[in-house]
Amino acid sequence: MATARIPNALVAGKRPRRRLAIPADPFYVPKQVDNSRLVKQADPLERRAQFKLVWVSLLLLATVLAAACQRFALIRTGYGIEQLKGQQEQLLEANRQLQLAEARLRAPGRIHDFARDRLGMMLPGPGQTVYLEKPAEDLEGTAVARNTGARF
Repeated sequence: MATARIPNALVAGKRPRRRLAIPADPFYVPKQVDNSRLVKQADPLERRAQFKLVWVSLLLLATVLAAACQRFALIRTGYGIEQLKGQQEQLLEANRQLQLAEARLRAPGRIHDFARDRLGMMLPGPGQTVYLEKPAEDLEGTAVARNTGARF
């Protein structure tokens, strides 16, 4: 009776080494296979799965791009608001400066000095004032402006 011979590596619990299949012919030339007569059939289930993958990918990409565009627009708008706030502060300061300049120019003492010194104007004397019409004395409850001769 012939007994089967067990390799020593299996007995010891080790895996046997794989030996590379080296062709006996040192000048190995691969065999040329002509597959020109074969026609590949399209699998409709695989094509449908590929279209689903493309559509889901496009939908996901569009969602990410829309979110990114909104975020960038929000950031751009924030920068615009900050720029406009800075411009508003500059305009408010310029307005304050103009109001101060206007108050200085409208000061009664300055106007009196300007009229007297540069324009040569003087306050009218007692006989130089001519009234064009007399105020009506019979109107009750009305106030008429009168010249009291007050100086600036």
